Amino acid sequence: RAMAALLARGRAGASGALSCACRALSTSATAAAAANLPATSPQAAPAPSVLKRGTGGRSSVSGHTATVFGATGLVGRYVVNALGREGTRMVIPGRGDEDNWRHLRLMGDIGQITFAPYDIRDKEHIKELVSGSTLVFNLLGRDWETHNFSFDDVNVSAAAAVAEACAEDGGVRRLVHASALGADAGARSALLRSKAAGEAAVREAFPSATIVRPGIVFGRYDRLLSKMVTNINNLPFVPLVEGGAVGRVQPTHAVDLATAMRNAAMDSTTEGQTYELAGPNAYSWGELYRFVAKEMRTDPTFLPIPMAVARMLAMPRDFMVKKAKIPWYKLALSNSDFLDRLEDDNQVLSGEHPGFEQLGVVPRAMGGQSLDYIRHRRSGGYDQGATVVELPPEGTLR
Repeated sequence: RAMAALLARGRAGASGALSCACRALSTSATAAAAANLPATSPQAAPAPSVLKRGTGGRSSVSGHTATVFGATGLVGRYVVNALGREGTRMVIPGRGDEDNWRHLRLMGDIGQITFAPYDIRDKEHIKELVSGSTLVFNLLGRDWETHNFSFDDVNVSAAAAVAEACAEDGGVRRLVHASALGADAGARSALLRSKAAGEAAVREAFPSATIVRPGIVFGRYDRLLSKMVTNINNLPFVPLVEGGAVGRVQPTHAVDLATAMRNAAMDSTTEGQTYELAGPNAYSWGELYRFVAKEMRTDPTFLPIPMAVARMLAMPRDFMVKKAKIPWYKLALSNSDFLDRLEDDNQVLSGEHPGFEQLGVVPRAMGGQSLDYIRHRRSGGYDQGATVVELPPEGTLR
C-alpha cells in the first residue's frame, strides 16, 4: 500500500509538472502571437565554445563535431588522433571492410567516433555525412589512377562534392582541404593538374575553405620511405631515372601535417587561405634514396635509367590500367605520371604562400626518431653496422 501511494504521488507530480509546462508554452505562444512573432522562431546553434566542457582530454567535449573524409589514409589517422585527444566527436566515412578503420576507434572515447560506409559518387549521401558537423576535413586523394577511379574522379569531382555539401548544409563552419605541393593547372603531370582543378572547385563552392598543399608525406605506414626500403632490401639493383638527378621533393612528416590541419580548422584567420606545408629539407630522388640507404646501413647498387627508357617501360601500364584490375601502382617506373612529376620538378616550397610557422608548427627534418620505423627493417637487425656500444651512466639501469 505504501508503494502504491508513492507511485500515485509520483504520477500526480509528473502530471502537475507537465500541466505547468503546457501552460508556460501556451503563454509563450500567446505572447509571441501578440507581438506578431512566430511561436517557434528558429534560433542559431550555440557556438562550440558554449558547449565546450572538461579540461581538454579525450573524455572532455570540445564542442565540435568533425567529418573526416580520407581518415583511413596515412595522414587521416593522425588527424583523427589530434581531434580525438581533445574531445571532438567525429564521423568517419569509409569504404571497404570494417578492418580498414577499426584501429581508429582507439583514438577517441567510447561513442566519440562513428563510422559510416559511403560512396564518394553519391552526393546525397555526402550531404548526410556532413550534416550536423561544424568541421569537415577532406583528405581524399590518389597519386595513381586505378581501374575504378581516375585523378579527376578523386581529386576534382569528389573534392567539389564535399565542398558543395558543406556549402548547402549551412552548419559547417570550417572546411580544410588537402591538395598537393606543386598543384598547377599548367603542369605536365595529370595528378598536379587535377589537384589544381580540385582547389578551384573547392574555392568556388566554399570560398572560406582552408587549402593546404603538403609535400610528399613520410611517417609510419607510409608508401615513400617504406617502399624505398623494400626496393633496397629486395632488388639486386635500385633503378633511378636519370640517376636520380631529376625531380626534387620536400618530405613532410605526417604528424606535423595533421597538427597543422587541426590548428587551421580551429583558427578563423586561416579562412580562405592556402598554405604550403613541407619539411625543412629538399632532396633529389637520388639524394633521398642514398639518405635512406645510409639509415639502413647498407650500400645498394643504383642503376641509372634514361628518361626515354623509363617512358617505354611505362607504356604497358598506361595502356592496361583501365583494362585489368592489377595493382599497377606498386611499380613506380610503370607510372608515366610519376615521370611527368619528375620533369615538372615543382614539388618543393615556392615561397608564395604561408606555411607551418603561421600555423604554429615547427616541422621536423628527416632523421632521428622520426625514422625509427624503418630501422627495424635493416637486413642484419636494428643494430646492424653499429661500431660503438653506448653504455648507460654508472649506477643506472638499462
